[in-house]
Amino acid sequence: MFFIRRIEYAQYLEWCAGHFAKDVDYATELISLAPGDKSVNGIEYLRAEVRNIKSGDLWSLKTRCACLGMGLVPYLPPGIEAGPRIWHTSCYLDKIATCSLDKSVLRFAVIGGGQSAAEITDDLLTRLPGAQVVAVIPTYGYLRSDDSAFVNQLFDAEAVDSTYEALRAGRSSIIAKHTSTNYGVVDGDLIENLYQRWYHDRVTGTSRFHICRLTRAVTADAQIDKVSLHLASDSHPTTRCMVVDYVICGTGYRPADYMRLFAPELRKMVDTDHNGEPIVERNYRLKTSDALGARIYTTTGCERSHGLSANLLSNAATRAGELSQGILEMASDVHYRQRYG
Repeated sequence: MFFIRRIEYAQYLEWCAGHFAKDVDYATELISLAPGDKSVNGIEYLRAEVRNIKSGDLWSLKTRCACLGMGLVPYLPPGIEAGPRIWHTSCYLDKIATCSLDKSVLRFAVIGGGQSAAEITDDLLTRLPGAQVVAVIPTYGYLRSDDSAFVNQLFDAEAVDSTYEALRAGRSSIIAKHTSTNYGVVDGDLIENLYQRWYHDRVTGTSRFHICRLTRAVTADAQIDKVSLHLASDSHPTTRCMVVDYVICGTGYRPADYMRLFAPELRKMVDTDHNGEPIVERNYRLKTSDALGARIYTTTGCERSHGLSANLLSNAATRAGELSQGILEMASDVHYRQRYG
């Protein structure tokens, strides 16, 4: 199969992680990161405050190198807040297993035209034969992802160099021209399956699968037993209200804001670009003041500098190798050892 199942890939990642189980403190979160004490050689280490999320225990760590891989966080559109009847796709399986399904017919609104939204629309139609599902998509129909051979080379490790070496405006152009590889698009097989469902509804008159084209959600008013979803459309001059039982947002993710964990004095040491964004060097190291001898690496929020593969698993192994090499070079560098011990 060209596409392996998500559960199989999850099992593979668990197998990989199992090799490092003794070296990882799971259920632990970073609370803050601050520069250590200043010496004649500058600031030689960072101080990390961490917490065990199960026990609540707090403790402090000293390190000469920190690597932040905080990933992405679910994104909900302005005017929509998560709740018992409004979910993000990231928690769909947990929510659908526990939600009240005591009605003979439930009505779901799935917001978004990307892969996750399409998969959940398909799952709802399969899982709940009596349910009605409304797909709220910003385009006229689901757009197919560009998985052609030449474009797929964008996710090779070599493409990171091409993107990073491009001028700032060029990087933005590269990403903008190829968003159809990864954002707001759906695999062709799934599109065909959903179209067959939609067509079957029209032939049989069952009318279970509805599409609100060229439409976006403006606000969602959640009540005890329903949600009033307000929609704006390119084909309607005014907003309209749709009442459903549940709203599921397939509205994507945003990079986690790791800078919020930095103490003010550390934040001042991070160099930023003209937009106020941290500057990430090619080896994923944050560019910082010369006074900071300790290093900070990040794999979060690098898409604007390293390209579309920055947040994807396709380049994970190469990226991990580059990070490891940088850390090992720091530890073995003669000048570094002379300065910091």
